[in-house]
Amino acid sequence: MLRGKQACVHCHFFVKTTRFPQANPFVQLVSKSERAKSRTGEFDWVGPETALSCHLGVWDEGHNFEPSQRSLAIVDAERRDFCFFWRVRPGMFLPAAKALQKREAQLREAKRDRWLTLVGLWIAAIALVINVLLTIANARGWWPF
Repeated sequence: MLRGKQACVHCHFFVKTTRFPQANPFVQLVSKSERAKSRTGEFDWVGPETALSCHLGVWDEGHNFEPSQRSLAIVDAERRDFCFFWRVRPGMFLPAAKALQKREAQLREAKRDRWLTLVGLWIAAIALVINVLLTIANARGWWPF
């Protein structure tokens, strides 16, 4: 598992949406060089027709967003355990990343559930062994209760 800060600048779902009049919005992943500039607080690569956002809807510059707060939201905010953070995978399309991120989260939950089930089975097995030993000890008079 990758360690370190989980910030939008490192997330696969960090995208830029370009809107031109009379055209559908064009969504792209933020490039490696644009991410590098973002880490230093440079956002000169963002044009007036471009808005930054989380592709999964955690935040969007088009909704109640102050452009002067870009660095705070994209680089500084720790997203661990509270959004859909998934480390960027160069060359992977958004629909595939979304499906794989969801599957990874489900596998993580299933692994935890299996671990809890295994612990419960061990506790039950130990209790059963103790019960058998106490029953034998009681039958032979070794246990006064």
